[in-house]
Amino acid sequence: MTVVAATRAALAAALGMAAALLAGRGLEALRLGPPSADAPLLAVPDDDGALSEILIHHTRAEAALTAPTWRDLLRALPPEVGLRVVVEDEEARADLTDRMASWGLQRPGSGVSWTLAGHPITTWSRDRYTLLAGGSRRALLVPPRGPTRSAGRDGDWLVPFQVAREVPGLGLRMAPFIFDGGDFVVGGGTAVAMATWLARARVPGLEDEDVLRGLARRELGRPLLVLGDSPEEVPDHHICIFVALLPGRIALVGDVRRGRDLVAATGIAIPGADLSEAMADRVERLASGLEAAGFQVRRLPLVPVDGGRSYLTYQNGLVERRGGRTRFYMPTYGLPALDEAARREVESLGVEVLPVEVSGIWRLGGSLRCLVNVLRREG
Repeated sequence: MTVVAATRAALAAALGMAAALLAGRGLEALRLGPPSADAPLLAVPDDDGALSEILIHHTRAEAALTAPTWRDLLRALPPEVGLRVVVEDEEARADLTDRMASWGLQRPGSGVSWTLAGHPITTWSRDRYTLLAGGSRRALLVPPRGPTRSAGRDGDWLVPFQVAREVPGLGLRMAPFIFDGGDFVVGGGTAVAMATWLARARVPGLEDEDVLRGLARRELGRPLLVLGDSPEEVPDHHICIFVALLPGRIALVGDVRRGRDLVAATGIAIPGADLSEAMADRVERLASGLEAAGFQVRRLPLVPVDGGRSYLTYQNGLVERRGGRTRFYMPTYGLPALDEAARREVESLGVEVLPVEVSGIWRLGGSLRCLVNVLRREG
């Protein structure tokens, strides 16, 4: 069997498994148990609760690029945080196991759980679901299957079905609209998105924006704030590239002008940087919209590259509340002037900053939050 044929066969088998999970069941109630008026399922906030279990995808194709990120993140996480790693095959599992040993990492307690996908995946675990929770129930909200650019992206869509099959008590819910996990950040009791998500969310027969907003409010269980009146007014990427939400309705928002000033003052060379006024204005509209909605905005340097395909961003991190203190796992790039400016700004809020290197992976279009999904938060 050729490699292409084997890949198609693996994807077909996995799609068949996903179809079997769905067959004969209402998607709304798939493995969710009986409805509970006392504990409705809500999108889990980014700004509250301690991380209890996270999920990453490890692939051999991006292993050298993601290795510094996994090293720093796993060293920074408390050992009681559970880790589930999705790999496409045994070789990828062996690769990460060997790397963890070389970093001197041991994970007592919950340790590491492995999901062997058996088909191509990418390293971008955030895109294919967002976590819902209510009372003792948890569920993964997944988008409908849509067109993809590669077998790996197609395979990513299957991962939540495989994980739900392996994790006791974890349910699934299929959203009636298209989304990526990075299209929403949740904090201050609000789900925040951009107009670019509305443009991508449409499925055949569902083009009305008011209907889409209503469906998102229903599925996420949160009031919805959409920034920008049109996609052209805001950046064309996931909102988590530009915005991180902290407790107390504080929003960390990227600032292209601050990034431009730091680059000019220090003489840093960042190939492909787009520090134009037009780009700065699009990002600034996010800050203005959040301020109008009652968020306190703090600006961090932001450097778009390659016309906005990628961003040197400090917002694309992970927030948790642990032991009464806010902790921020912040991406860093090996650029001291920018890294330290962002760190000082966040620490001025009384937040503990845990730096995580992303210098290898960020030019592929995402950063730390894009690489890490959450399976459980406590509190």
